[in-house]
Amino acid sequence: MVPSKYQASNGTADDSAAVSQAFAQCATDSVIIFDEGVNYNIFQPITATNLSNVEIRMHGNLHLPQNITAVQNIVSDGTSTWFTLEGPKVDWIGPEDVNNGWIDSYGQPWWDANPAGSSGIDNRPHLMSFKSSQATLKYFRSRKPIAWNVKLHGQDITVSHAIIDATSTGSFPFNTDGFDVEGTNIQITDSIMYNGDDAIAVGADSHDILFTRNTIGYQTHGMSIGSLGKDPTDFA
Repeated sequence: MVPSKYQASNGTADDSAAVSQAFAQCATDSVIIFDEGVNYNIFQPITATNLSNVEIRMHGNLHLPQNITAVQNIVSDGTSTWFTLEGPKVDWIGPEDVNNGWIDSYGQPWWDANPAGSSGIDNRPHLMSFKSSQATLKYFRSRKPIAWNVKLHGQDITVSHAIIDATSTGSFPFNTDGFDVEGTNIQITDSIMYNGDDAIAVGADSHDILFTRNTIGYQTHGMSIGSLGKDPTDFA
């Protein structure tokens, strides 16, 4: 693997274009390093769908926009997922140090803006789509997600030591699913999920899914299998 490093603005500008360029230039047999303790502003969605044998060392911290209207406009224009990573053998590796490796989405104002009796305001992005095989998510950390966290699709994927913190100081954090899983031989272990929806939701046609040694809490629903409850005939 060939290491590639990008010097971030460390909170002074939008780093999205440079990060997208790094993923494009280092899409194969590469190591992409986000430096420890450095802040990266990701104010536009990142899409990398041609990855192969790439290790992402997420030792820095990623920050989404705090302007709700700006994010809603991006989603309404057709981009509903902020980070889209696809390809075989993709590894997202964070640091053991719990102070680093976070994605900060600043979801609290979104939750507090929920109209009474609703399940959230319109045009909320999913945080990440991770579609891979023979892949790893280790020390993945998400703080105050706006809505859904990780769509985890593929086969032979291992998630460990993840933290998803959707603990609210105000309104209920609707649809802050931890992992929406669809595939084969996917393991999620030794992780923490404090959220307001499913810790894990297992989609149709999935099998060999292991969810063990995890701590779930706050107001999580726990585990959902398929779409039980959407169709009244499910209870017939």
